[in-house]
Amino acid sequence: MRRPVIFLLIVAALFAPTAPAFAQSKPARARAKSPTAAKILDAYVDAIGGRKAIEKHKSMTMSGTLDVVSLGLKGTVDIVSKEPNKISVTTTVDGLGTTRQAFDGKSGWTSDPISGLRDMDAREIALVERSLFSADVRWREVWKSAELVETKRLNERTVHVVRLVPLSEASAPTTNYYDAENGLLLRTEMVIETAAATMPVTTDFTDYQKVGGVLIAMRMEQLLPTATLVTQFTEVKFDVAINDSVFAKPAN
Repeated sequence: MRRPVIFLLIVAALFAPTAPAFAQSKPARARAKSPTAAKILDAYVDAIGGRKAIEKHKSMTMSGTLDVVSLGLKGTVDIVSKEPNKISVTTTVDGLGTTRQAFDGKSGWTSDPISGLRDMDAREIALVERSLFSADVRWREVWKSAELVETKRLNERTVHVVRLVPLSEASAPTTNYYDAENGLLLRTEMVIETAAATMPVTTDFTDYQKVGGVLIAMRMEQLLPTATLVTQFTEVKFDVAINDSVFAKPAN
């Protein structure tokens, strides 16, 4: 199940650092006997339920709580997605207000208490396109290249570290950590580049639960330069009727 990368755009808007951009370190060379990156990505699709289980669903809603641990703030998050290419995220944080972002398949927009209503730029749209519902199944259409850079230990698990370069030149590479035993995604490292900020974000995925035949990480912990955020999804539904007006840009 595709992790909600678009949620990181809200993170960038609300918790932008004042520090300059961060460079990613050069990955180590993969071991000769390790599986290929392609096999690891295909194994991940199988691990979360398989192509058929994912592609049979045409919409998804996710609701949960948000805890900004380092700042003592709490809030809620609601994600609505509809195949083939529509997604909306609404986040409300106590003391900071409500932020909305959406992509209707052609264009995207964002509205937050800091910047108000504006159109997404090319970098933000590129991130959204990587977060669409079935993107993991279609990874060959999303990523220009996939390289296994090393196999190592992470939190007492052996993981395959895969560097993914997106097709869009507006989007930066991503490094994913896949459990070598069960194939699940455990961590993602990326640099978010938006109109609001440029920052490194590390996201850990835990509490996988099966919903509609698909395993979904119900808990995300995100480490930013300025804050640590913990998102716990409490409800996930598939194939709910969704009106396209959810993704439409507001008049004001």
